[in-house]
Amino acid sequence: ARRKSLAKTALDEPEYIRPILLIQAENSRGAATVEEVKRHLIETDGVNEKAVAIATGDQREIDGIDLFAKDCPIEVIITKQALKEGWDCSFAYVFCSVAQVKSDKDIQQLLGRVLRMPYATRRKQEVMNKAYAHVITESFGKAAGELTQSLINIGFNPMEAAAAIRKDQPDDGKLPLKGGVATPPELPTTRIPLSKAPDLTNAPERDKERVLFTPDEDGKGGTVEITDELDVATVEAIVAAVPARQKDAVGEAIERHQQATLAAKAPSERGAVFQVPRLYSLEQGELELVDRGAVSATFDWDLLASPPDLSSFKFNEDSMTFEVYLGDKVVQFHQIKDDVATYLPGFAQDRTEVDLVGWLDLEIREPSVKQPVKREWLRRAIRSLMDDRGFSLAQLLKGQFILRRKLGEQLAHAKGGAYREGFQQALFHDGLELVSNGEPDYAFTYPADMSMYPARWYYKGAYRFRKHYYPVPGDLDWKTGKGVITEEFECAQAIDFLDEVEFWVRNLVHPSQFWMPTATQRTYPDFVVRLKDGRLLVVEYKGADRFTADQEKEKRMVGDLWAKHSGGKGVYLMAHKTDDKGRNVRDQLLTVIGQRGR
Repeated sequence: ARRKSLAKTALDEPEYIRPILLIQAENSRGAATVEEVKRHLIETDGVNEKAVAIATGDQREIDGIDLFAKDCPIEVIITKQALKEGWDCSFAYVFCSVAQVKSDKDIQQLLGRVLRMPYATRRKQEVMNKAYAHVITESFGKAAGELTQSLINIGFNPMEAAAAIRKDQPDDGKLPLKGGVATPPELPTTRIPLSKAPDLTNAPERDKERVLFTPDEDGKGGTVEITDELDVATVEAIVAAVPARQKDAVGEAIERHQQATLAAKAPSERGAVFQVPRLYSLEQGELELVDRGAVSATFDWDLLASPPDLSSFKFNEDSMTFEVYLGDKVVQFHQIKDDVATYLPGFAQDRTEVDLVGWLDLEIREPSVKQPVKREWLRRAIRSLMDDRGFSLAQLLKGQFILRRKLGEQLAHAKGGAYREGFQQALFHDGLELVSNGEPDYAFTYPADMSMYPARWYYKGAYRFRKHYYPVPGDLDWKTGKGVITEEFECAQAIDFLDEVEFWVRNLVHPSQFWMPTATQRTYPDFVVRLKDGRLLVVEYKGADRFTADQEKEKRMVGDLWAKHSGGKGVYLMAHKTDDKGRNVRDQLLTVIGQRGR
């Protein structure tokens, strides 16, 4: 039924997708064998026999078949254990195990088959961006825990896995948005069998409402049902109510519950909208996003005003030529005397200075400079080397490739300097009319789907962030390799501590994230914060050795400019471990948001 539903939905995708169901049957000692599963599919569910393939050690019915082909009829693949390496089909959307779920390598490999997106591309419809696992088990909590562990074993971060294994919302259970924040979803519930009722004497009062113990009919034990986060003392009381051999498993189950609860509370999971104004220029009534190197419409630069610095130009006229001989399974080589000028093109001695300038003009390309201007700049450079440095034309012809590289570097340097001045003039000296636009059509919006958060790795520290937009921050180390707490973690923690903060995000260095322009590149602030009063706080953390003074100054100027044109909706801070007034990061944050005197 799940596969059929997805197949119907897939018809509305721009590219061809035929969702495939992967079934893990029991071995020959079980009841739901490969043969029985296939018989049931055909006789009871009415699946066409051509649509079912078996992939086991004995039967390899998918060998040599292109599962991506539009004329391929296969919709269901039945296996018993792990599939051999070499089979891969990102059309495998649904995994169903009719055997008891076990957290072993077989399950890991099978799950891996249904965790790939077709064409490695995010699909238009949200249901086509998910993989679906159906299992037979006595306890959903147990199955969720085992599936979570399997996901962790194949590379998922524990928090991400916990978020992915929560119970599905009903198809019509869309979260109603009110004021940008949706109604919180139902928190996960975990049920654990215990030998006796837990002693909650030392547990906080709030936890006594979150822990419900129901005794078994025989009075020999019972089941505890836990909701929401639990205090350490409460967790210890629950673990103490099981035999020693079960304590580790129960502790792990509660930890998974804690992680899933935190994930469910994340603003992104609640449907909170997180938008950040972007910097635009207003020209002739049209808004244009200010990007790196932005200049005004009247900007022009003069290459001839920036003669190249060729003081380091030199080359070694010595060359070596080797001859390599291959024959009778023997490879030999030896040096020979040769004159490169006799066979390498471009070294003919009858070439003139004009020829050299013309060759350099063709080799060094720069669309923003008119050709006559570039040729004159090159001519002056060649003439300076000959008149001021004493190089002969023959020497320059031999060193033409080095000369090409040096002059190319100098032209790029001259252009960069000119555009930096043009950028400064446009942004800071009334060259452009600027506005920091927060309207939905112009603002940057963080996607609520964590799968679109482009983290390379996830935070794994002991401190649990309570206000991060996603269930867990990305690209944030809490300790260095030497065990020292990182300054960026301390800054993130300081943000998380503030009562004035509604939620925040670890902004990543990726084109899909929020950025600000500089003269030469895009800069990605470390943290973006939504305050409870509706303002947006952008924080760039500056470590002692991270930026030059010029880079720091330009980023801070652009950040302040963004805040200035935000109409009071934006606040910017370049934070330091300790600023020039002796304030720590927390005090710097409180000062900039207006909670402490400046």
